[in-house]
Amino acid sequence: MFIVINNDNVTIKKSLKLLNKKLKTDFKHEDFKNLNNNYILNIDNKDLDYKHDVYELNKVFVNKLYKKDNSNIINYAFFVIMLLLLVITMSSVSGISGMLTQVIEQLPKGAI
Repeated sequence: MFIVINNDNVTIKKSLKLLNKKLKTDFKHEDFKNLNNNYILNIDNKDLDYKHDVYELNKVFVNKLYKKDNSNIINYAFFVIMLLLLVITMSSVSGISGMLTQVIEQLPKGAI
């Protein structure tokens, strides 16, 4: 169990990942003192706020690094439209060729 004790309250979670998610911080395993099977951290509110701010700043940089790019959506839309036009063109060409074969069969022999 990971336990964080600060001025206001005590937070207890089963894993460090869950604790960091709950407190919105980025504590490391080395920050805690080992007491039997429990890991305990005694921290004041200023330090907890600092860790929270560091976590938020790191999150901003990562979000900017992996910013969504809308140009890919435009490219995909263009390719889908072109594919649809190709399918429509091919189906109309096959329909015309079938109609031409019927017209040729109906013509009297020697007319061509």
